[in-house]
Amino acid sequence: MGIKIESARIAPCKIVFFRERPYIKPNQVLFIDNRPGREHSYHDKLVDVFGLLRNSKLDISDENIPILREIIERGLRNGGFKDTTRAAEWLGSVNQYANFLGFNIEPFELLIAHAEDHIHEIIKIMVIDGNWPAGMILSGSPKMLSEVLTDTIIQQTLRLICSILDKKIPILGFCFGLHLLAYSKFGALAEYIHVPEGMGVEFHPKLEAKNKFTNSISGDIYTVYGTSFVRRVVKHKVLAAVDKIFGLEVHSQFLSSDHPSISNKKILAVSKRFFRENKMSKKQYEQVMIEVLEVGEVAIGTQLHPELQPELLLALSYLPEISSWLKNEGQDLQRLRKELGMYPKSFYAGQRIGYNWVKRILAPDYIRKMISDEKSQRTLLDRLKYRDLTRNRFSVVSENFF
Repeated sequence: MGIKIESARIAPCKIVFFRERPYIKPNQVLFIDNRPGREHSYHDKLVDVFGLLRNSKLDISDENIPILREIIERGLRNGGFKDTTRAAEWLGSVNQYANFLGFNIEPFELLIAHAEDHIHEIIKIMVIDGNWPAGMILSGSPKMLSEVLTDTIIQQTLRLICSILDKKIPILGFCFGLHLLAYSKFGALAEYIHVPEGMGVEFHPKLEAKNKFTNSISGDIYTVYGTSFVRRVVKHKVLAAVDKIFGLEVHSQFLSSDHPSISNKKILAVSKRFFRENKMSKKQYEQVMIEVLEVGEVAIGTQLHPELQPELLLALSYLPEISSWLKNEGQDLQRLRKELGMYPKSFYAGQRIGYNWVKRILAPDYIRKMISDEKSQRTLLDRLKYRDLTRNRFSVVSENFF
């Protein structure tokens, strides 16, 4: 199998590090990295990293494992698999399309901060001193929100989120960021994915004629590896074209669609997993996961990962330590690799949601706040609408664009 994926074009976006410039400006989008440990140091290499994997053609075999490992490590060192890569791309596209400089307002900047190091200082600058950004993005994390009663960093991050929600400043959270938003707004805690009691196989309706099943152990914790379709439940501006493409996700905790504190009206998209007692049984169990959640008028959370690239997950699945882990969990590696190889070469669902949030929620909100002249507002909003990638690539009705 070869990996050959087209190069991505990244529009310029200024990256600012909170550790270097501990202040917040109205044109900045604050990115909160929720991962434990010290702040990563390789974000300044965002622009040139995409050639590492996207221009490579690699035949995956045992003898090529060292080469594969080197490619993965180079990508990780250079920031190629970080959420901030995608965020910089979305913001840069908006800056380019809207041409903010022509209207004497500042283009977006991406301000990167680390929750472990900076959350208390950020709260002082924003909540106490009243210096608010244009928007905020919350990253994923290996942490679990069930640690909220003992983890002070999580507690302070929740305090910041509540203030942002009250101010109706656009906010986007993915994975752990979704769980933070859901807890802040609805008091909802995510739960571990368990194989339902009495069920022994996960089956795949689209592949059932070919007898495609994955063995699973009843009651075990189960991890999802980016192979499900996303089904749009509610028509919403962040979901343009999302129902046409794959989701890409890795998680072992999720929000259930029947969570008692979450209204069905707020659930924008879901994915489904199906289980049976055995391959011959007709008795089945359906597990529905929230993939996109509306937390507020301009606040969206998604379980999907915009930073993950299918070729990265595909490559990882061939490393011996990862493949052993997947096999021990009962994953069908052949099916997993096949589906990862089928991902589109443009946007997939996580990227699309992030891009749509920037273009259809964050940018219009910023334009309206920064420009009082209605004619100038309309000019910029129209530029965003008619330069939108989904409008040209997909047959998407563009009314209610903003």
